Amino acid sequence: MPVPVKNTSEKVPVTAKERVYNGIVQWIIDDTLSAGEKLNEAEIANYFSVSRTPVHEALLLLAEQKMVDIYPSRGSYVTKATLEEADAIFEAMSAVSSYIALLACKKRTDEDLAELERINEEASAAVKDRQYVTFLSLDKQFHTYLASVAGNSYLTQYYNQLYLLSYRYEYMLLKKKPDRSGSVREHAELIDALRSRDEARARTVSENNFVGVYRNVLQELL
Repeated sequence: MPVPVKNTSEKVPVTAKERVYNGIVQWIIDDTLSAGEKLNEAEIANYFSVSRTPVHEALLLLAEQKMVDIYPSRGSYVTKATLEEADAIFEAMSAVSSYIALLACKKRTDEDLAELERINEEASAAVKDRQYVTFLSLDKQFHTYLASVAGNSYLTQYYNQLYLLSYRYEYMLLKKKPDRSGSVREHAELIDALRSRDEARARTVSENNFVGVYRNVLQELL
């Protein structure tokens, strides 16, 4: 039979499991659910108007991603934030983002540079207006776009998972040290390195963007 042309404008339907997963992730990230808090499957199912099955499936996935701890006969709890975990996450992000920057140096186009500049300009405006939650969204957009420029789907998938884990700590940093102008400057420096195809500089800037400040600041928070 002839295969119909796919309508790319149609939104991909979100499953019950995905809705629950996305909701719990956001609650953990913005501290609606605090570290160590017990998760009530029945209440979550009622909130999302779903059965307990997708809730349980979502919690299992979150457990794999180390955002939730599941104890047999005791229930599920939000994983506690620790300095050791934060160090491990940002070290991994630093390593992956470094290689992403290297690949982006090789593959970037002038259009890519223009898009990265546009995102960073909006991020700069958000910092000046003290719209720091907006900045976090733009920061993620910047790094996600950079990963797409690198053009390696495996790196991008791993990077996106690490970014998800890091967001919890990003919010913690935001509450204590909201001024993110330093990140804007680092992004500008990274764009400059990409423009000149300076691979060594791009890798160094990208590494420092994640590890340079976070380790010192997180030691004050955790």
